[in-house]
Parts: sequence; C-alpha cells; structure tokens
Amino acid sequence: MPKYEVGLQPSKIRKVAFYTFGCMLNQSETATIAQEFDKSGYEIVEFGQPADLYVINTCTVTHKADSRARTKIRQAHRAQSDAFVAVVGCYAEHKPEEIASIEGVDLILGAEEKFRLIDMLSNEARGEGVWEKKPVPEIMLACEAGSAREMEVRPTLEMEGKTRIFMKIQDGCDYNCSFCIIPQVRGAGRVLPLAEILSRARQIIDHGYREIVLTGVNIGTYQDAQDHRFIDVVEQLSDLSEQVRIRLSSVEPNCMTDDLLQLIGERDNICSHLHLPLQSGSDRVLRKMRRRYLTERYREVVLKAAEYIPDLGLGADVLVGFPDETDEDFATTTEFIESLPVSYLHVFTYSRRTGTDAAAMEHQVDPQTHQRRSFVLRQLSKRKHRQFLAGQVGTVKPVLFEPGDGSTYLEGWTGNYARIRVDYDPDFINQIVPVSIRHQKEDYLVGEVLARSPQRMAVL
Repeated sequence: MPKYEVGLQPSKIRKVAFYTFGCMLNQSETATIAQEFDKSGYEIVEFGQPADLYVINTCTVTHKADSRARTKIRQAHRAQSDAFVAVVGCYAEHKPEEIASIEGVDLILGAEEKFRLIDMLSNEARGEGVWEKKPVPEIMLACEAGSAREMEVRPTLEMEGKTRIFMKIQDGCDYNCSFCIIPQVRGAGRVLPLAEILSRARQIIDHGYREIVLTGVNIGTYQDAQDHRFIDVVEQLSDLSEQVRIRLSSVEPNCMTDDLLQLIGERDNICSHLHLPLQSGSDRVLRKMRRRYLTERYREVVLKAAEYIPDLGLGADVLVGFPDETDEDFATTTEFIESLPVSYLHVFTYSRRTGTDAAAMEHQVDPQTHQRRSFVLRQLSKRKHRQFLAGQVGTVKPVLFEPGDGSTYLEGWTGNYARIRVDYDPDFINQIVPVSIRHQKEDYLVGEVLARSPQRMAVL
C-alpha cells in the first residue's frame, strides 16, 4: 500500500474526539490510543463536540458497519470542516480506497497501524498540539493487509471515571469460517505472553479498577510460547486479587473446556457470565459456515456451563440469512435457541464480504428475508432477557457501580451481566456492594444497597 506525505502544521489547540464501532476489542484499542493523546497533553472531548482531530475506529464485520462508519465520517466533516479526520481499524484495513473517496478524510490507518497514529501525524508537532490541516494532493494510506504483525502490547490505564477495563490478550484468528473477513483484516492469531498479561493486570489493579474484561478476536485459542493456555490466563489473573473480578468476552464453544467451566464456577471473582457464539442452530448451515462445532456440542457446553456455574448469564451470537439458509434451517435455529438457557442474543444479518468463500456461494438470501428473520430473533432475545431478569428478582447480588446519571441513580452490573439501578450515592461508585433486587423494568433491574457504606467483598 503506498504511503504519502501529509502536510501538517502544529497548532496550539489540542482537542481530540474518538468514536468506536464494533467489538470490545475495538473499544479497548481506542482507549489505548486515547491514552497516548491524553498523556501527550491533548484534551479528549466527546465526539459531538468541536475538535481539531476526529478519530473514527471502524469495524467491517457487515456492510451495515461500513455504512455507519461512512455516516460518522461525514458527520465529523460537516460538524467542523477544517478538522483533521483519521479513519482507522478494520474497515480502513479492508477498503482504504473506498474510505479515501469520502470528502474530509485525511488519514487512513489499518488494524495495526492505528497505534502509530500520534507518531504518523507529525513527530515534530508532538507535544505542541494537534494539527492544522493544509491542502495536500494525496490522503495518507498506511494499511498492511495480510502482513506479518506483532501483538500490540501498549497498556491502557488511567482512564478517568472508569470502573472496569478491557484488556487485550490476543489478536487475529487462525480459523477459516466461510463468512468472516476478520482473519484477513486482523491477521493470524497472536498473543500477549502470560507474564506480560499479569504485569499489566497488576498495574490495572493498582490504578483502582474493579473489573478486568479479557478481550481479543479469538481468546479461547490462547497459547503463548511457554505453552500457557487460556485457562492459565484466567486462573492466574483470578489469583491476583479477590477484590477484582475477571470477566470473559466472547469465547468459541469448542474452546470452552470442562476444566475452564469448573474454574469459573469455583472462583467467586470470575464473573458467572459467558458469551458463546452460536451463529446457527442448523447443523447443515454450521457445516457450510465451517464452524468448529455442531449443535450437539454447543448444547453440551451450555448445559455443562449451567451445571458448573451458579446463576449463569449466557449470551450468544446468531447470524441470520447465510447463503442457502432455508425457512426450515431458520425454524430449527429458533427452536434450538428456545430450548437453551440463553439470557440474550446478539443478532447479526449476514453481509456479503468480498474475499470470503461465502460471498461466492449460490442462493444468497434476499434482504426482505434477512429483515424478517432478524426481527424474529431480536424479539426472541428480548423475551429471553426479560425471563432472565425476572429470575433475579428477590435475590441479593454483588454489583459493581459506575457513575450513572450523576444525580438520581447509580447503575452497575452483576457478575452474571444484569444491569442494576439504585438510588444515587457517590460513595458506592467503583465499589462492589451487595444489592437486594426488588423489581424488574423493561431491560434492567431496580434494587437497594444492603450495606450503608462501601465495603470490599468477594464478587460473583
């Protein structure tokens, strides 16, 4: 990919705004980039506010993700036409020329190159301000799709007002699902060594965070050069502090071993929350997707998880409208999900991604069918989630509280991923306290704090 000089001049103004699309991993990486700007003296502002630099970290899982990114780019340019606009991440890696055609874009950095943003803008300007845009003949492109990459290891700490932190332990993917573009834009699987993970976690704990969320593209495949596996990461992180809880992001069901399920069930500070991608409840479709499990294995994992982990909260990804997915396949998927103790669904509509095998398959499903099936599953997800929340009423749960709206209520999360609100009390922010759950609202619970002063306690 060609690289071009960008004409930049330092300015005394230092306002940077970030916007992130996609997964927890993207959220973590945006926080890493933002921290570098913060440490260099720049003011981080909300995306809707005037800024001198707008950074848009993109996702490219679906056409809709691409479309939303283009809308956000145009929004930034319209809000402040003389601002510098940098588009980074997976969409930037996948289709940089498409992004370059959008008015107002100044810099495009791929999935790994985005961590060089502050350096690439101008080494000379660093520490003096952001940058004043000058007319240039070319947009700078720096994307290295498919190249060998190192694991990004920069820590993310000191994010003001945060009670939990996403910690990236893995990147890339060696799986070959027929519909997925992510291995092409993220590269092969690679990991942060366990010793480095533990070192970063100790810093995180010292900075006062109460929850560490493990993120990556395919974290369940973790294996470092010393042959440490994912279960070793989870166990040793759990050993660091009883007062800091560990939450897993999405883990492939074929990576969810009995030993790992038992560990989660035994440790109070490992959250009783799993997210296991399903994608389809039809074995015929799963085979065409080249998933590494069938429904029998998925059901076995879910039932064992429910057995080993008290009060389990379980999420699942489902992909609707895969090529040649019939009404019978979809009905089978719906029935399969109905039969499982799923707490919520993330429903995705299949999107034809150039470069994937599924894009060339026959019998692509029409958009109207996509919409109908997506609606059915989203309604099922709402019903499942309400049932899950109803089952929490009358119980007492440890809750980690975040700032909430700053006046009338505090909001937090249980270990099994139920959202809780209580009356506002600033003393409970960033504390894990026992809450009696009184009643259920549409998509959250209302409770009462039992302890009248912050206290440290074992966490679920």
